[in-house]
Amino acid sequence: MRAALFAVLLLVGCGPSMLDDSQQVSTSSQELEALVISHTEGTTAADCAAQMATYQAEANTMLGRFESRCPGLDGCMSRMGHPDQSDMMRGATDLRAELDAHVAAGCSAASLADELARHRTVMVGHCQHLRTRTGSMLGSMRGSMMGCR
Repeated sequence: MRAALFAVLLLVGCGPSMLDDSQQVSTSSQELEALVISHTEGTTAADCAAQMATYQAEANTMLGRFESRCPGLDGCMSRMGHPDQSDMMRGATDLRAELDAHVAAGCSAASLADELARHRTVMVGHCQHLRTRTGSMLGSMRGSMMGCR
């Protein structure tokens, strides 16, 4: 079965690495969501700055994984006949923009709690979107082999 799956994927230009990339993006989106949910603003300006720097560094590592894998996944989705679902890199770009906006507002926001709540909502939504897309891709590759849905 696995050999037949790889043969189909190779025909549409989506090799075995796409399975690994899909799984990595899915796992990383779960890890990023957990990081976002656990992110706090700190009780003092110094605490806030230190927590923000740590958070940004950890999130950047995960976003780097998305940025290296999502373009190939989008290409595979298109080649499998679903260009309308080729938006994983857009999700990664949106995550990066939101992280940058949060870091910029961060500790100087008028209401740290409101900024943190806003940030969580946006980031969690994008992480869930990436998992939905990778789930579709993985399901198609492992199941029907008819392309991404």
